[in-house]
Amino acid sequence: AASLRADRGTFAEESRFLKAEGHVRLIGEGGDTLLTELLYWSADSDRVHTPADVQVLTPAGVLQGQGLESDARFERYTILRPTGTFLIDTTRTEQP
Repeated sequence: AASLRADRGTFAEESRFLKAEGHVRLIGEGGDTLLTELLYWSADSDRVHTPADVQVLTPAGVLQGQGLESDARFERYTILRPTGTFLIDTTRTEQP
């Protein structure tokens, strides 16, 4: 289960579509936290997405970018256009 908070939200009962706006915070069961200004949830697909800037707080650090798609539990997500500095471990020699 995920927890969602926002300054305001609109839920269309007929289409079962949610729009959350303003200081949106989505916390997944694993502890990863999404911060954005706009988030959509659709009951049909049970997915959340946003075209807005995002920041994801994880135990390993902070991920940033623009746009995000995720399952509704915020367990599996993709930042569509990541930004920032990425560290790559080049010391590993194992083959997958």
